[in-house]
Amino acid sequence: TIVNKFISCILAVFSAIIIREGIALMILGQHQRSSALMIPMNIVYLAVPLGGAIMLFYSIMLLIKKGGAS
Repeated sequence: TIVNKFISCILAVFSAIIIREGIALMILGQHQRSSALMIPMNIVYLAVPLGGAIMLFYSIMLLIKKGGAS
């Protein structure tokens, strides 16, 4: 239905924003290290754009396969 397509489109836009802001967060944290593990924080912050990419993929698959969220 049209509502399901709209919801999938909104999810795709939100996911794209999450990816963009997550990459900005990674760039911001590239010179920081975690105090406990001593790993670069951009590795930790990688979870944000990666999660956004998975959500974007899922929302696009919903639009292609079923014509919207079910």
